[in-house]
Amino acid sequence: MSPEFLSYLLHFYCFLLKFLGASYYLIYINQEQSCYELFMDASAPHPAAYDCSQLHKDCITKHKIDQGMVYDAFQNEIGLKSFVQKVIYCFVWGVRSLSSLGQIFEASYIVTDSIFSCGVIIFGLILLADLIARMQTIVQSAGARRERQRLKQRKLEEWTHYHHLPSHLKGLVRQSATSEWQDTKGIDDEPILNSLPHDLQRDIRTHLYKDRVLNTPPFSRMDEQLLDFICGHLRTLTKAEGTYIVLQGDPLDQVVFIFTGLLQLTTHHSISRHTQSRNLEAGDFFGDDLITWALQPNPSTQNLPPSNFSVKCITNVEAFCLPAEHLRLLAVFNYIHRFQHALREHHA
Repeated sequence: MSPEFLSYLLHFYCFLLKFLGASYYLIYINQEQSCYELFMDASAPHPAAYDCSQLHKDCITKHKIDQGMVYDAFQNEIGLKSFVQKVIYCFVWGVRSLSSLGQIFEASYIVTDSIFSCGVIIFGLILLADLIARMQTIVQSAGARRERQRLKQRKLEEWTHYHHLPSHLKGLVRQSATSEWQDTKGIDDEPILNSLPHDLQRDIRTHLYKDRVLNTPPFSRMDEQLLDFICGHLRTLTKAEGTYIVLQGDPLDQVVFIFTGLLQLTTHHSISRHTQSRNLEAGDFFGDDLITWALQPNPSTQNLPPSNFSVKCITNVEAFCLPAEHLRLLAVFNYIHRFQHALREHHA
């Protein structure tokens, strides 16, 4: 169950309890006033002659208010209590009535009591049925995702066993699948988004990613127009601990922006046989060498520049990436220089 739904349900439930409590107190006040008027008309011309506490008792005994919703309120003389006591009493009554689906109610000859009781019971049943339906949907969805994950792990186990992979490679495969499941909860966004029209994809990606990257360097240095364009072309990237995102010498096909996790960037110089390493953390990025490629007259994904470094995940990593084919669009729409300027400001 999502936090948004739980928050909505909590606010709605609190509002409903306030409504029930206020309605209960209003019905009680109306009956109390009717009872007082009967006593004033029949017994005494001056209201000051009556004691309010005694009036409560007379309303119960002489007028036989010994049933219905407001009997407890008369018996506890809630009308004579302080404002806070009235609010708490009516709030607790609302909790009891709604949680018990009106089982605390007794049959009453008063029409307003009967109508209000039926309304509470029916509405409580509707809420209960809706909650059960939602919970059943959530449980079924979670069960289906777990089953898909189980089948995926089984296929991976069979595949690693068929190819006689050594134990350490089997462990990495298993760890990668587990990490992906924990990060995505069995829901892979990319196949769903890729099946949608391109304009709808961009709108949804902007909605999903903009708030997350807005305060993250170097996106915080981008103007609104450039940020919307970038977010519309970003892709999510999750990697498990110990895996490589790119190896030195392989084609560099994306600019990667780290959202969470720790990576190690290593450069090996073949001539001097010297190795340089540095860590990358949340807010860092790599792959900006692709900007030079994108500035070429007709950049092609067939001649991507080789990577001058290897990047290994020290921990589980969650990142956003901008693929080379989408980076090329920055040049087409004249965004590439503004994008390059934002990256340089971050390096500075």
